[in-house]
Amino acid sequence: MAEQPHCNVDATEGPTPPPLFKVVTAAGKVSTRAAAIAACRAEGRLLVDVTPANKETLLALVRASPGIKMNPFDGVTIASWNGDSVAGVGMQMLFTKQFSMVALVLAPVYPLCALP
Repeated sequence: MAEQPHCNVDATEGPTPPPLFKVVTAAGKVSTRAAAIAACRAEGRLLVDVTPANKETLLALVRASPGIKMNPFDGVTIASWNGDSVAGVGMQMLFTKQFSMVALVLAPVYPLCALP
Protein backbone atom coordinates (compact mmCIF):
# COMPACT_ATOMS: atom_id res chain seq x y z
CA MET A 1 0.00 0.00 0.00
CA ALA A 2 1.45 3.37 -1.02
CA GLU A 3 2.04 5.97 1.67
CA GLN A 4 -0.27 8.99 1.51
CA PRO A 5 1.46 12.33 1.02
CA HIS A 6 1.65 14.44 4.15
CA CYS A 7 0.27 17.95 3.98
CA ASN A 8 1.23 20.60 6.52
CA VAL A 9 -1.69 22.99 6.79
CA ASP A 10 -1.95 25.65 9.44
CA ALA A 11 -5.62 25.81 10.40
CA THR A 12 -5.21 29.47 11.35
CA GLU A 13 -4.25 30.45 7.81
CA GLY A 14 -7.02 31.52 5.51
CA PRO A 15 -7.48 33.64 2.48
CA THR A 16 -5.84 37.04 2.66
CA PRO A 17 -8.48 39.66 3.38
CA PRO A 18 -8.91 42.39 0.78
CA PRO A 19 -7.17 45.69 1.52
CA LEU A 20 -9.22 48.29 3.38
CA PHE A 21 -8.32 51.00 0.86
CA LYS A 22 -7.82 50.62 -2.88
CA VAL A 23 -7.23 52.81 -5.92
CA VAL A 24 -9.89 51.45 -8.30
CA THR A 25 -8.63 51.39 -11.88
CA ALA A 26 -11.12 48.95 -13.49
CA ALA A 27 -13.46 51.71 -14.70
CA GLY A 28 -10.62 53.97 -15.83
CA LYS A 29 -10.09 57.56 -14.74
CA VAL A 30 -13.26 59.44 -13.85
CA SER A 31 -14.17 63.13 -14.00
CA THR A 32 -17.20 63.25 -11.71
CA ARG A 33 -18.11 62.29 -8.18
CA ALA A 34 -21.02 60.18 -9.50
CA ALA A 35 -18.69 58.17 -11.76
CA ALA A 36 -16.24 57.67 -8.86
CA ILE A 37 -19.04 56.44 -6.58
CA ALA A 38 -20.24 54.04 -9.31
CA ALA A 39 -16.70 52.68 -9.83
CA CYS A 40 -16.35 52.05 -6.08
CA ARG A 41 -19.79 50.40 -5.86
CA ALA A 42 -18.90 48.08 -8.75
CA GLU A 43 -16.19 46.66 -6.46
CA GLY A 44 -18.36 46.62 -3.32
CA ARG A 45 -16.63 49.68 -1.90
CA LEU A 46 -17.34 53.29 -0.92
CA LEU A 47 -15.57 56.49 -1.94
CA VAL A 48 -13.04 57.39 0.78
CA ASP A 49 -13.36 60.19 3.29
CA VAL A 50 -9.90 61.68 3.91
CA THR A 51 -9.07 63.09 7.35
CA PRO A 52 -5.89 64.38 8.96
CA ALA A 53 -5.75 61.03 10.82
CA ASN A 54 -5.70 58.83 7.67
CA LYS A 55 -4.18 61.19 5.10
CA GLU A 56 -0.57 59.95 5.34
CA THR A 57 -1.64 56.30 5.21
CA LEU A 58 -3.75 57.00 2.13
CA LEU A 59 -0.98 58.99 0.46
CA ALA A 60 1.47 56.12 0.93
CA LEU A 61 -1.07 53.72 -0.56
CA VAL A 62 -1.89 55.81 -3.62
CA ARG A 63 1.73 56.69 -4.31
CA ALA A 64 2.54 52.96 -4.37
CA SER A 65 -0.46 52.03 -6.54
CA PRO A 66 0.51 50.68 -9.99
CA GLY A 67 -2.14 52.85 -11.68
CA ILE A 68 -0.70 56.09 -10.34
CA LYS A 69 1.69 57.94 -12.64
CA MET A 70 3.19 61.05 -11.05
CA ASN A 71 4.23 63.13 -14.02
CA PRO A 72 4.88 65.42 -12.14
CA PHE A 73 1.67 64.88 -10.09
CA ASP A 74 -1.41 62.69 -10.01
CA GLY A 75 -4.52 62.45 -7.88
CA VAL A 76 -7.45 60.37 -6.70
CA THR A 77 -11.13 61.21 -6.33
CA ILE A 78 -12.26 61.30 -2.69
CA ALA A 79 -15.63 61.71 -0.93
CA SER A 80 -14.65 64.45 1.50
CA TRP A 81 -11.82 66.24 3.27
CA ASN A 82 -12.15 66.23 7.04
CA GLY A 83 -15.92 65.73 6.80
CA ASP A 84 -16.51 68.49 4.22
CA SER A 85 -17.88 67.17 0.94
CA VAL A 86 -18.29 70.69 -0.53
CA ALA A 87 -22.00 70.09 -1.14
CA GLY A 88 -21.32 66.94 -3.16
CA VAL A 89 -18.96 68.56 -5.68
CA GLY A 90 -16.19 66.26 -6.92
CA MET A 91 -13.03 66.47 -4.82
CA GLN A 92 -9.54 65.18 -5.46
CA MET A 93 -6.47 64.59 -3.37
CA LEU A 94 -3.59 65.70 -5.61
CA PHE A 95 -0.02 64.76 -4.80
CA THR A 96 3.59 64.60 -5.86
CA LYS A 97 6.31 62.55 -4.18
CA GLN A 98 6.68 65.21 -1.47
CA PHE A 99 3.49 67.31 -1.49
CA SER A 100 -0.27 66.85 -1.34
CA MET A 101 -3.41 68.97 -1.36
CA VAL A 102 -7.17 68.61 -1.65
CA ALA A 103 -8.91 70.46 -4.47
CA LEU A 104 -12.04 70.43 -6.55
CA VAL A 105 -11.90 68.15 -9.59
CA LEU A 106 -9.22 69.40 -11.99
CA ALA A 107 -8.72 66.41 -14.28
CA PRO A 108 -9.85 62.79 -14.60
CA VAL A 109 -8.28 60.52 -11.95
CA TYR A 110 -8.93 57.11 -10.41
CA PRO A 111 -11.26 56.90 -7.40
CA LEU A 112 -9.90 55.99 -3.99
CA CYS A 113 -12.27 53.49 -2.40
CA ALA A 114 -12.66 51.70 0.93
CA LEU A 115 -14.46 48.64 2.19
CA PRO A 116 -17.79 49.58 3.80
